[in-house]
Amino acid sequence: MHSPVEPVICLVLTCFKEAELLNRAVDSILAQTNPHFKTLSVFDAGDEATQNLARKHAREHGFQLIEHSQNQGLSAARNTGF
Repeated sequence: MHSPVEPVICLVLTCFKEAELLNRAVDSILAQTNPHFKTLSVFDAGDEATQNLARKHAREHGFQLIEHSQNQGLSAARNTGF
């Protein structure tokens, strides 16, 4: 029996108030040729447009999404992802 391949790469995508950049980052992620990766998005309590977009990408592309209830800064968002 063939066992499923575990992801070998985990991408941590932090987002705060960058809806336009978030779309560009997701497009880049989806263009990758190695299928063995997973994406974790950390929304760091930014604006509503970015939050809605992060939720949309999580639903549509199977990204795991963690949402901070208060802004904690980029370093904390990265640490949450790791």
